[in-house]
Amino acid sequence: MSAGPDRNPLKTTALALAATYGALVVAVAATYSRLPARVASHFAADGRADGWSSRPAYAAILLLGAAAVAIFCAVPVNLARVVPDEMINLPNREYWLAPERRRETLDRLSALGLAIAAATTALFLAVHLEIVRAHREDPPRLPLAEGLVLIAGYLIALGAVVYAFGFRAWRVDERS
Repeated sequence: MSAGPDRNPLKTTALALAATYGALVVAVAATYSRLPARVASHFAADGRADGWSSRPAYAAILLLGAAAVAIFCAVPVNLARVVPDEMINLPNREYWLAPERRRETLDRLSALGLAIAAATTALFLAVHLEIVRAHREDPPRLPLAEGLVLIAGYLIALGAVVYAFGFRAWRVDERS
């Protein structure tokens, strides 16, 4: 589980979250004037817009919603730093929470939360760009297939995160 001298998963995932949220802010700012005063913000399964927001409300809900969801993804795993070890559900808990590995383990758990937050923020960014694209049509349309591609991409990203942080990272070498 050693992070190595030049690889810090906590720093890497924190930077990834900052970069994806920064990209979301930049994208909203860059596309804000291209959105109509009344933005289609929800779409039915047939692609028809069925929910609307003012442009300022849409931007605020998108940015605040993405920040809130990122916090919701990142904070719970950080609770492992303050709860008793018995409350931490981790394979080979005694091994990973031994004093010589505890900090690195808790940093890895924090990195997991940040990686999930970054992937979720990227989903918010992709949805925003699709909504901007949907407004090129009159009336705005967001085909179901495009929504499903976004969801599939998000699930693949989450699967990769879970694999990297879950299955692979918590194995204990029998010689340890």
